[in-house]
Amino acid sequence: MKNWKTQATGDQAVITGGIVSLHPVFADQSNGTVAASQAWSEAGGKFSTKTTSGLSIIVASGELSDGRLRLSVIVTNSGDEPIPLHEMALFRLVIPGSLDRVLLNGREMNSRSDLCIAGKVALQSSCVAGYTNSTGTRAVVVGWEDPSGNFTWVNTEPAKDGSFVAHAMCDREGILLKPGEALEFPPILVHEGEDLWELMRTYALTSARACGAKPSSDIMTGWCSWYSYYGTESVGDILANVKALRDKGFGGDVKTIQIDDGWNLEKPGAPRVWGDWEAGAKFPQGMKWIADQIRSEGFLPGLWLAPFSVDPASNFFKDHPDLLVKGDDGNPRDFWGVYALDLTNPRALDFVRSTFERVFNEWGFAYIKIDFLLHAIQPGRRYDQSVTTAQALRNGLKAIREVAGDRFILGCGCPMGPALGIVDAMRIGPDVSHRWYIPMNLGEWPVGNCSVYSGAVHTVWRHWMHGTWWQNDPDCILVHDQSTEGEKHEFQKIDNGAFATEPSYGLTNEEAGFWVRLIWMSGSMGMVGENPDYLNESRLALLRKAFPIHGKSVRWMGGFEDPRVARLVMVEDGKPTMIGLFNLTDSTQSPTVNSLDGMEMSARLVEWLTGEEVMMTPSAPQFPDLPPRSGRIWKIN
Repeated sequence: MKNWKTQATGDQAVITGGIVSLHPVFADQSNGTVAASQAWSEAGGKFSTKTTSGLSIIVASGELSDGRLRLSVIVTNSGDEPIPLHEMALFRLVIPGSLDRVLLNGREMNSRSDLCIAGKVALQSSCVAGYTNSTGTRAVVVGWEDPSGNFTWVNTEPAKDGSFVAHAMCDREGILLKPGEALEFPPILVHEGEDLWELMRTYALTSARACGAKPSSDIMTGWCSWYSYYGTESVGDILANVKALRDKGFGGDVKTIQIDDGWNLEKPGAPRVWGDWEAGAKFPQGMKWIADQIRSEGFLPGLWLAPFSVDPASNFFKDHPDLLVKGDDGNPRDFWGVYALDLTNPRALDFVRSTFERVFNEWGFAYIKIDFLLHAIQPGRRYDQSVTTAQALRNGLKAIREVAGDRFILGCGCPMGPALGIVDAMRIGPDVSHRWYIPMNLGEWPVGNCSVYSGAVHTVWRHWMHGTWWQNDPDCILVHDQSTEGEKHEFQKIDNGAFATEPSYGLTNEEAGFWVRLIWMSGSMGMVGENPDYLNESRLALLRKAFPIHGKSVRWMGGFEDPRVARLVMVEDGKPTMIGLFNLTDSTQSPTVNSLDGMEMSARLVEWLTGEEVMMTPSAPQFPDLPPRSGRIWKIN
């Protein structure tokens, strides 16, 4: 290798040559059963060793043309007994303490995805982790080339000498490695450079290629019934919103009408019946009829389902308990009051295919949102115990794609890695609401949930996925200064009503403008979550500004002193044309910009939404103050 060097001495193996050092370890961190190893040997860039439990390990390292280090691990059971593999630490990395901004990617939409200032606590990042300094001038990215078949992550902990220690982890879930059997883990990529954004996009493109992802540049837009009705919508409500969208000027920009949860209820107020995917009492003419009506108005008909989830009140639960994930007692296992399809069972996959044959080919829907997909990975007994839960979930998603063909699939509540290369778009953040911030379950969700603030954090720091892994869905565009009765009723059920009345409902002008600006600037999916008839003229005008989607290249702008003051820049023909500034804090901020490639420091700036004009000069390279919870997009003229 040109830049990286390998060396083995006794029980230590190391790869050096950059600002990080790497050590092969191969340790089962869940129980330590295969942690002990004999001496490492090295030859031709390959390490090898044996564990006391009878595993033979070969670690191969190679340098890609762009200088990235690519590491692969093959383990063979050389013993006479099967050996279970669990949470395997394959490599230990030492990261300089100066790279104290850690980019985290959560496993699913609610899991923490943020740029964190590293401190004294351990941090976990799914699939990939990024490290940079406060000025954004040095960075390292560590990621798994193919995160689709195993749950992989990077653990980062502070070391006593001020550096950080990271472990690249792969969960084999206790699956037995039989005598004579060999297992190749997905390769790990290590990339050093100056710009965190460029390193993350390079990783995203490589992993997308490995998993066959080719997201369309034609960004999906639409209207979603959830935030207006919270599952109470009827056929009349859907048609009324179709008319309102058409009458109020959204017809040319909004592509799909998505009917959300609640359409399959036997009657209003009846127990939920996920698993029975047939039209309920609120859609008496059937789902084909409403799909035809939506299409006749010039929109794509869209439908929500939770295809891998089964409710105890459903007929499916009564008729097919054998197709569900089971507990140790052999009975279907309850996960938060819901049961999970066993996607390793061929008959369960047949059920999935038949459901979507009906949705796509009988009813005529052209867009689906599939939700609560994480139910498919819950622990338990399955038909085939040799398959990881990540592989099981991917098999279920593949079954849907086989039927869907080129029709649009939006994933939601979904572990990210197994969906890569299958879904067209992915919800990348928590649910929103007509509230800026809700301190909900901060132990599990450090930025809260069900709020614009929590959605915004994920939208900014998962932007590297957009256009590479899939189209990002930041959740719906909400602008109302009031709440709906459905929303208030929903919050009475969440956390035993802890947030039913406080904080107050409704978005201020700055908060609503922030959310519209961020979604538009990011170029993400634009899904309207409002009933247009409920909005006053000023909020309706604000909602219209979210369209059309621009489709341009947008990236993070360097400087990570405060991750809650986010900077995005739009680049066209190699030059910056817009700068988006987003203040997620509760205090006024005074953002500055350093020299930006292609930007003249003397420029007239025009704010995208308000038309406000300012002059920026070398002696005054500062933007106007950003009020709390606000955003501004400055067009560079």
